[in-house]
Amino acid sequence: MMAFMELMRLKIRILTSTGLSGYVVILSVLKMHFALLAIEGTEGNPGPVSATQTMLLSDAGMLEVFTLLGAVLHFFGDIAVFTYYNLRYIQPTLFYTGQVEHI
Repeated sequence: MMAFMELMRLKIRILTSTGLSGYVVILSVLKMHFALLAIEGTEGNPGPVSATQTMLLSDAGMLEVFTLLGAVLHFFGDIAVFTYYNLRYIQPTLFYTGQVEHI
């Protein structure tokens, strides 16, 4: 029973890590959106006046692109780890305890 609880904790950690990588993806997309809005400007706000502000906003947008790519890679890594541990440890444990029937 103790091994089963440890496996469930591992499953919860992997799911939490996957949720956090999804959260980072959402935040980076929002930051890129706001940086692009600031560069383009709106009717009430003509956008950044100086070239330095435009350069800083462009750098912030590129940083968020790399953050987004890192979060996506982390997400796929979590999926791979979750699938490996699920097939390697959790399913056999459930099968041998009689909680899951073999197909």
